[in-house]
This record gives sequence, C-alpha cells and structure tokens, in this order.
Amino acid sequence: MPKSVIDPILNVVDGKIYVIGGRYSRDKNLGVWSSNKMMVLDTEAKTWECDMSSGFEAGRRMISSVSMEDKIYFKGSENNSFVFDPKESKWEEEVDADELVQYSSWRWENGCVIDGILYSFDSGGECCLRAYDIKQRLFCGVVKGVEGLVKPCNKVSVASFGKI
Repeated sequence: MPKSVIDPILNVVDGKIYVIGGRYSRDKNLGVWSSNKMMVLDTEAKTWECDMSSGFEAGRRMISSVSMEDKIYFKGSENNSFVFDPKESKWEEEVDADELVQYSSWRWENGCVIDGILYSFDSGGECCLRAYDIKQRLFCGVVKGVEGLVKPCNKVSVASFGKI
C-alpha cells in the first residue's frame, strides 16, 4: 500500500480492493481520529489510485464495514452509517438505521456476503458467527462448527475465499 493510514478498513468490489483509513489529529476541528483517505488497488491492472478524498467530512471515523450488492456499507464511530457506491464514486450519509440494524443487530464486525447471506461476527457477549439472509431479511441463526472460538473476541474479520 503506497500510503499508511490508521485503522484501515478493506473491502473488495468488482476485483478492486478499497482501503479507507485516516490519521490521528490534535486539531479540535478535525476530531481526534478521522477516516479521510481512500486508496483503491485495481487487482487486474496492478495499480493503485492514491490520495483519493473519501468524500465525507473529516472527523468521522469508520469502524466496521461490509461489501454487498456492489456497494460498501460502513458503520461510523458515532453510531452513524454510510454507503459508498464505487461505480458512481458517491457517498450516502446517514443510511436508514432501521435497515442496517437488521443486519446482525448492527453489531457485525467486518462481515462478508456469500451467495446472498451476510456472515458477521457478533462480538457482544456471545462471540459467535451469525448468518443473515439479505434478500429475505431473515436471520438464519448462529453458524454451527465454530463454537470453539476464544472468548472474549474482538477485532474479528470475516472474509470470503470464494466458497464456504
């Protein structure tokens, strides 16, 4: 990665890796942490687009994200939410919280979507992997076979390697 950022969040959409992160600032107008930089790695061309302004106000910090339906959904540090559409290079701020709350109680930690199912890690108490059907808007329950996860768990990411 050509530039370093604090607390990077990575997502893959259409073969491109989107890295968003920020910096620490003592400037009261910017906030202490801000996710204000975006870089994109085109995996086919093997090139980086750098110094892209993320398009949202400094002082906001992204703490979790998931890619689904060709968009990237972010949860901010202040219970705010954002959606980035890479095709349009457009941000939507303050996404309908009720819709996002349905995705694993909005406690997901960097989940991933495979075949229309959002797999996300619930780090609140249970430390379990949950599944949510996006189209049906139904919880599929707790994923079996990962009961041996160490508790307490934090800083967990769920990723797809092309199959379950």
